[in-house]
Amino acid sequence: MVINNVAREVDEDYDIVVWDKALECAVGFCSQSPDGSFEGFVAYGPHELPIAGADARELARDALSIVKWALSH
Repeated sequence: MVINNVAREVDEDYDIVVWDKALECAVGFCSQSPDGSFEGFVAYGPHELPIAGADARELARDALSIVKWALSH
């Protein structure tokens, strides 16, 4: 789920938060460009894996695939 967090509804310091309903936690953190696209990252240990999407749906798909990869590696 992609959450607009400008009002800080989720306790994170990012304007866009990707929430994993199965894990029940934030898994991605992003910013939105003026053209509406998103860029951000998923935490991977002490590192970050990039995620992006032209819209919220594409961002969620990219985040899901990266999170699944991260959980299996």
